[in-house]
Amino acid sequence: MSSIAQVLRLLGDETRLRILILVSQTPLNVSELTTILGMAQSGISRHLSHLRKMKLLQERKEGIWTFYQLAQKESLDSELHLLWSYLQEQLASMKDPNNDRVRLHEVLRQREISGGGLNERLSNQDNRGLPGRVFWEYYWGRTACVNPALVQERRSLK
Repeated sequence: MSSIAQVLRLLGDETRLRILILVSQTPLNVSELTTILGMAQSGISRHLSHLRKMKLLQERKEGIWTFYQLAQKESLDSELHLLWSYLQEQLASMKDPNNDRVRLHEVLRQREISGGGLNERLSNQDNRGLPGRVFWEYYWGRTACVNPALVQERRSLK
């Protein structure tokens, strides 16, 4: 009974309901939720943390991004199954007075246009765009100070 009371208390917050409505449509990351809801990243993260603690959200890692989506009914306490089924039905039909769904479609369009996240963009570039380039430039610059012959060898290999 206490878990039902905790879930109902969580759902009493408008921002958490807005988050649940959005992630019921598609998995989203914190950055995307921040853009859609117009809130600070720290506030969004705090709300996501509360929802995750009650197992209402699941997270999925993709490269450097963590995407949040509605939890499956099976992952919840058995006493929450009926409430969760009802909630999922209601989320789909709730009105959108803040126009979050319009901003959601814009964010998803931007995701498509950009071709994914940072990891995807970096992996599609040549060696000049690979992660670690700055480190190696720094390394070879420091090596030049200590042993110029190594740097000369490296340049002759290019």
